[in-house]
Amino acid sequence: MISVSAPADSAGIEVLCAAVRSAVALNGSDGDSAALALRQGAFGAQQRLRGGEEQAILEASVDIRGTELVVTLRDSGEPVGSPPEGVLALLGAGLLTAAD
Repeated sequence: MISVSAPADSAGIEVLCAAVRSAVALNGSDGDSAALALRQGAFGAQQRLRGGEEQAILEASVDIRGTELVVTLRDSGEPVGSPPEGVLALLGAGLLTAAD
């Protein structure tokens, strides 16, 4: 598993996306789609982290689970009920196999 954390700002999001893109591509999967999905999720997290009291850090990880490559994004903002619309659009386009 590969894990990386960065501030929830534009530069931090780009660092996370680059790390995830590389890790996924090195495992033979579509790194660009993974980075795009992470970017969509990170932008949503960035909006939720503007309350002022949360630690504005994002954590991304890439893990191999059997035949699946799982990308996870964690933040300390308020809980969400479903993935951001941008992630759902990638799912609908067939670039992702699941999102939760």
